[in-house]
Amino acid sequence: MARSEYQIEVGLNTVTMAGWDERELELDVDDLLHIKLADFKEGILSFLERCADGAALKVNVDKTTGQQVVASLTFWCQRGVLPWEHAPALVIVDFSDRGQPDALSIQVTCPHKISEERLVATVESTLRGHSSQFIHAEYYSSAPTTNSLPPWVITCLANSDHSLREIFQMRQELAHLAFFPRVNHYEPRLIIEMLRAGIVDNLIGMTESDCLEFKSCAYDMKEPANERWKHELAQDVARFANSERGGVLVIGVSTKRIDGDDTALKISPIPRKATRIQSYRQILDSRIHPPISSIEIESVPVNAGEVLFLFIPPQQEFNKPYLVQGGVIEGKYDAGLISIVRRRGEASIPVTAREIHTMLATGRAVLRGQAAIEQRHPS
Repeated sequence: MARSEYQIEVGLNTVTMAGWDERELELDVDDLLHIKLADFKEGILSFLERCADGAALKVNVDKTTGQQVVASLTFWCQRGVLPWEHAPALVIVDFSDRGQPDALSIQVTCPHKISEERLVATVESTLRGHSSQFIHAEYYSSAPTTNSLPPWVITCLANSDHSLREIFQMRQELAHLAFFPRVNHYEPRLIIEMLRAGIVDNLIGMTESDCLEFKSCAYDMKEPANERWKHELAQDVARFANSERGGVLVIGVSTKRIDGDDTALKISPIPRKATRIQSYRQILDSRIHPPISSIEIESVPVNAGEVLFLFIPPQQEFNKPYLVQGGVIEGKYDAGLISIVRRRGEASIPVTAREIHTMLATGRAVLRGQAAIEQRHPS
């Protein structure tokens, strides 16, 4: 059966669409990106009404999404192709009747299999930023593709006021989020530069690691009269200082346990407070010994609140371990104790007595070596 061509009025344009029938259409849109989705919908519905000659339009119900579909239009665009994609960028719109929302299906590729829950956590904020609501995602592990990576198809409610250019720009953003190896995002310096640029939503979908930790609530909002929040702040920062790579502590991000990892699910700005950064600095200076070098504390305005981040750069080995004045025993804070902690993966572990003894023994050996050199070569 050969495909047919249909001349359809779309706004001020006459567009030639191809399809097996008038309800399953395809279109290359590289020269039509300025046209709004609403104009395509009105053009196709008017065309189908003329074909129906007064009869009611046939409606199918999508079993997966529950959407009532009158016609489907597949958009192909060469301009939206990314380096790892070897086929035109693909977007499918399932048009409902007038006054009803339409479903937009976007194909993206991932370098590895991830769960739907993690994919949703990664892309949902981007969809919201484009005034689109997530509906469904499906992984086609055995579907034939023109490249070697099986696709995810993300389905969302379409915004009819968007032009095709805006829709393919959204598809490109989703494709970046789905494809890019997560390790690229976990360099502490890249994370803080991203935050300084105000790109806070890109944190969504990232998981805690040995150099990244999220907090949903500011430390000073946890029982302000209790000394434990100050101790918790000092311990969290000291963990990164005692690690090899340093790290970033981001405050104002809610997480959820997904696939065994604490994953950023939502940006939850904390109330702004002019004295918070200075207060945190004073607490860290007074409770961590020796002082941490070049720590950076900054805030990013988000709506009426802020997201705060602390960047702890890698520290000199000879300054480690960083000690925290105070400790918690059986749920009670004791200022007379000393804590030593470090970060491994997304968990925090105490430094063992054996490790402390090794550090002290190594330090004594270094000092003895320096004393011997000074005796042989007095100044």
